[in-house]
Amino acid sequence: VDGKITACNTGAVVVSSSSLPTGAATSALQLREQTTSTIFSGTQVIAGSSSHTFTTTLDKNGSTKFNLLLISTTSAGDIEYTIEVDASDDNSIFYTDANGGGMASPTSVSQIQNAQLSIIDQTARYVRFSILNNSLVSLTITSIKATTINGI
Repeated sequence: VDGKITACNTGAVVVSSSSLPTGAATSALQLREQTTSTIFSGTQVIAGSSSHTFTTTLDKNGSTKFNLLLISTTSAGDIEYTIEVDASDDNSIFYTDANGGGMASPTSVSQIQNAQLSIIDQTARYVRFSILNNSLVSLTITSIKATTINGI
């Protein structure tokens, strides 16, 4: 073939048949699918200087990154909390900062009603979110959702 083809107009190529199976990709473009899981929906009130833990199984579908969205009805000016994310493969032993396996350093959230955090390099099946309310007033959480992006 070398030296035999001097020009090729790819815009004029028409494929009349293909050996690709039905539904196969016709390009190298890999679209990323987002999956959102509701971890909590309702009303969880965390008193001032208290904490609450949410444990969930996330079907990350091969993803190692997810975004966490916490929605609160507490006045933004009164919001002051810390969130710690721990992981586990079997839902019994969680890797935490205390035992050297915490997923991320505790993250402080201040004066944000709808806080979004990105968690990366997460491969475990189970995730535990501990929220410590550092404020003197109660923190009301109404929703926690996790969105994974497949392929990342």
